[in-house]
Amino acid sequence: MEKNDKIRKILGIIIISSVILFNAVVIFREDIKLDKIKHELSEIKVGKEI
Repeated sequence: MEKNDKIRKILGIIIISSVILFNAVVIFREDIKLDKIKHELSEIKVGKEI
């Protein structure tokens, strides 16, 4: 039983850490998208002013 518990704990840690990493990557990508959208919006505003 002890060996199975250790394996379960290790698997749990791996799963949790991979989920956290995945979320971090998704958040990072969303930030990049937001920056691109902001950049495009600022270009549109500048274009309208001219």
